[in-house]
Amino acid sequence: MKALLFPLALAAVSLSSLSIASAGPRDEAVNGDREALRDSELWIYNDLGRAIGASKESGKPIFLVYRCIP
Repeated sequence: MKALLFPLALAAVSLSSLSIASAGPRDEAVNGDREALRDSELWIYNDLGRAIGASKESGKPIFLVYRCIP
């Protein structure tokens, strides 16, 4: 079992680096996310007050993501 652990971890790291490299420039990806999620019914983007209200109404927790865009 231990003999398989290192090759599997190495493969996972290699594959994740390939997906990151093919994603394109980071700022384009972030801006694409913002455009796709801004008017979504599934996400509340950049409106903490609305998120708190929806959380109280539904009884579900808030999953808050802080993103630093240089």
